[in-house]
Amino acid sequence: MQRLVLALHNHQPVGNFGQVFQAAYDSCYRPVLDLAAEFPAVKLALHYTGPLLEWLEKERPSFLSDVKDLVDRGQIEILGGGFYEPMLAVLSDEDASGQILRMQAFCETHFGAKPAGMWLAERVWDPDLPRIIAPTGTRYTFLDDAHFFAAGVAKGQLRGHYVTEKAGRPLAIFPIDQQLRYLIPWKPVQDFERTFEALERTHGDDPRCLTYGDDGEKFGLWPGTQEWVFQKHWLRDFFRLLSDRRDLIRTLHPAEALAETPANGRVYLPTASYEEMGEWALPTAAIQPYEDLKQRLKNEGSYERFQPFVRAGIWQGFFAKYPESDHLHMRVLQASSRLRRLQANLTRPKAAALLREAEDQIYRSECNCAYWHGLFGGLYLNHLRHALSEALLKAERLLNVAERGEGPFLTATSEDLDADLEPEVTVRSEQLVVISSPRLGGSLIEISDLARAFLLTDVLSRREEGYHAKLRQLEGQPTPALGEPPLAKEPDLARFLVFDDYRRTSFLDRFHGPEFKLEELHAGQDGDVGTFARSRYAASERLPAGDAAALGVALACEGQVRLGETAHRVRIQKRYGFSRGRGGFEVSYRISHDGSSPTSPLRAFFMPELNLTLLAGNAPDRTLELPDGRRERLTFRGEVRHLRSLGLCDGWSKLRVKLTAERPFDLWTYPVETVSQSEGGFERTYQGTCLLLRCPIELAPGGSLDLSYGLDLEHLA
Repeated sequence: MQRLVLALHNHQPVGNFGQVFQAAYDSCYRPVLDLAAEFPAVKLALHYTGPLLEWLEKERPSFLSDVKDLVDRGQIEILGGGFYEPMLAVLSDEDASGQILRMQAFCETHFGAKPAGMWLAERVWDPDLPRIIAPTGTRYTFLDDAHFFAAGVAKGQLRGHYVTEKAGRPLAIFPIDQQLRYLIPWKPVQDFERTFEALERTHGDDPRCLTYGDDGEKFGLWPGTQEWVFQKHWLRDFFRLLSDRRDLIRTLHPAEALAETPANGRVYLPTASYEEMGEWALPTAAIQPYEDLKQRLKNEGSYERFQPFVRAGIWQGFFAKYPESDHLHMRVLQASSRLRRLQANLTRPKAAALLREAEDQIYRSECNCAYWHGLFGGLYLNHLRHALSEALLKAERLLNVAERGEGPFLTATSEDLDADLEPEVTVRSEQLVVISSPRLGGSLIEISDLARAFLLTDVLSRREEGYHAKLRQLEGQPTPALGEPPLAKEPDLARFLVFDDYRRTSFLDRFHGPEFKLEELHAGQDGDVGTFARSRYAASERLPAGDAAALGVALACEGQVRLGETAHRVRIQKRYGFSRGRGGFEVSYRISHDGSSPTSPLRAFFMPELNLTLLAGNAPDRTLELPDGRRERLTFRGEVRHLRSLGLCDGWSKLRVKLTAERPFDLWTYPVETVSQSEGGFERTYQGTCLLLRCPIELAPGGSLDLSYGLDLEHLA
């Protein structure tokens, strides 16, 4: 008799739309549980993540009761994990253990059982994790067999479980069998039965289990699976086979397997996840050489032999690949560190309650899905990123009130926020968080409204991805069969494959020559004839210590503006000015032409670039407001002449961004739209709106020009 552990991981990310939760419930979670209830002899280990559990508790509480009934009758073992499905390896110890303990408490309350084991998000493993996981009382987790192969464990040794440890903290690990993942639910049930009959002939006396673990959404939610799994009765036939062939297959819970058989021995696994994750985490330029190497080994017939040692990147590579993801991650770490400091120092009941609420929001902001990108939209889905930044900003406001009360304040600090050995300057008030990066052209990498919990600068740059070549090949092909590569969700999508070679921040200082055209900008050329947008600015004013009535962040840079064969030496002094109680700030410039060389005047256009988002580019309640009453959608491409002000209005969030200028400017604007793959096909996603404030300048040698802009956040009734 063969022993089999079946584990299903069910997850919806923080910020996913309610209709997605509902569709997943109707097509997958509910019918899987109902079918399981019909076959009491089939034992399952089920994992539901915190965002899904919270939705179920609010919208479908009877489902939780039904799960508890199956737990009580011994059919289901509940798995724990980090409550909001974070990547534990990149969190602080306190947050990692806190997320696990929160899940344990929820499961004890609703299912009457404290989980003995846990599901590890995306099976992202780090050798240090046992030190954090084991003290929570967790005894085991699951990892792919590829993790074990990378440690030199042979394929024939992957039944049962192994034990690892860190600093004397032990943790059992069940290796997930890849062959079973390829069988369930993709192949006919008869193939599964024949596989186990062959295993019985070769391993009939082996008491150690085989382990299957995978996403529950593959049972009805993934494209094409609803028909196969339910309408063609794959899952019913599978459960019936497991019930009828108990002479061949015995399903058992992982906790039972742990109790019935000793560990195979000690193992130390390298930092890893599943194979595809490692490839996705690579820099785009490295993906094709990696694929070429694998294909070469396959052509030589040696891939199977060397596959354990052909490894790509690690999950943390996404932070290097996507600085927008890294920024949010570092901001969450910063908020978490501040929370722990305040918890140690603020003990009055009101403050403690605020800090508990802030901790919940910080945990939400750690949900992994919007920090990376692979087969699913992930990072490219702006509503998922917004949900995390919204939770972070809610936490920050709670921390402010706990520490300072409700009154106004204004502070500035210079610190290495993103751990790159370069300082950023953060200005905070009861209304705003504004962060400038001297390294990135003295631009603003964050403008956040705390009252609306809105990160206005969350604009993802357009980057080339390894799969974009496949998109061009897919154009015009018929609808693929189940398991084949997806098609584009709209025709001629490849025309939007325009890429940026910079991070889209705000108040990037650009110069254009008189001959540069708007059409060239739309085609992906930045047209910048200056060196400032890619230069490091230097701080030129000391920040005030503590609370202030007003303060400024002053930066300066010397560079060039090249027009034809002439390189004009230019100095820019830029100052962000803040006042206590104001929901906005001033940006003032002094642009000076060094008169030493050349002696000709500088005639060009100075074009500060802003990249802002209100999430929905083509929604009727998100508009670009112009002084003559004209309104345009945020996907508007074009030029508007002779402005002194404009607004970006979000009727949904009740927020308006108002931009003013002392001197008239011409507005050049276009939407920033990315093309990415998802489980449903290649799709275009609005990331934000680029605004260039085009001001003509003429500077004689030795001359200078002063410009100023105001940016204010207004809350609508």
